[in-house]
Amino acid sequence: MKKVQVLLAILGMALLTVGFSALGAPLKIAIILPSSINDGEWSQGLYQDLLALVDEYGEDNLEVAYSENMWNIADADVAARDYAAEGYALIIGHGGQFGNILIEAARDFPGTSFAIGTDGTPFMAYGLANFFGYDASADEVGYVVGGLAARLSESGTVGLINPIQSGDVAGYEAGFTAGAKAANPNIEVLSVWTGSYSDSALASEAAQTMVAAGADILTGTSQAVVAAMGVARDNGALWFGMRINQSYLAPATVALSSVYDWKVCIRPMIESIRAGVLGGELYDLNLANGGLYVEVHEAALFGKTIQGIIDGSINSYP
Repeated sequence: MKKVQVLLAILGMALLTVGFSALGAPLKIAIILPSSINDGEWSQGLYQDLLALVDEYGEDNLEVAYSENMWNIADADVAARDYAAEGYALIIGHGGQFGNILIEAARDFPGTSFAIGTDGTPFMAYGLANFFGYDASADEVGYVVGGLAARLSESGTVGLINPIQSGDVAGYEAGFTAGAKAANPNIEVLSVWTGSYSDSALASEAAQTMVAAGADILTGTSQAVVAAMGVARDNGALWFGMRINQSYLAPATVALSSVYDWKVCIRPMIESIRAGVLGGELYDLNLANGGLYVEVHEAALFGKTIQGIIDGSINSYP
């Protein structure tokens, strides 16, 4: 009898060690995205990081599904509940607009984990045992790149184009402005809130107005800012990317990117679920834990100077 008990104990420990794949079923994660997985910003970043986690854990241990362009909250609600009914272990609503529907879904599916972010903080107040939250301290990275923008700007004017003044977006704007003013008290920081995450025309119009006012460095957040980046490119201004490495969109324009590493908050959720704890934690991306970092893109920053040296228009040894 003792041998049987020992063998069972060893088997149980082995199953916990190797994870869900030992039972023939990977841990399944579903993400609800407001925009497309190739939006060049918000949704693309999370999707790419989830794929990286699949590579990290292995396809036998982790499976990812997604629903994109979920601008309609009712459609997002249906998708989330369908995933829960299908046995997904973790359902992530990528955007505070999904918070209320996921709170209700979490109550109806207590054996399923749900997560909301950014703006995860207020939803943790509900105290649900199967609910995670995540935020990003974007003020930190905003301060860093705002200071750099103030030092790089030749015109003394820089511009911010953002959607709605809330969450990490508001933090980025506040940090960028504070960093710019700390580096150059005389810098003019133009800031526009378009009121929309998806209206590319509004973002483009704001960028054109800022360029006309003399801004030579632009930045901003939301899925719509790719249009503003195009305005920067067409007018010889620099663009400071946000949330993902955006240099592939305009290599000669995107001087740097403030990158969100979503794996820093999703990985501990996975480990918590594997340990049997379905929620109750709020995670934050910040400079200290590597969830936020800056990538500098030399082609935009130094490309013209390098080309000038090559073609002789710049004398590097006068």
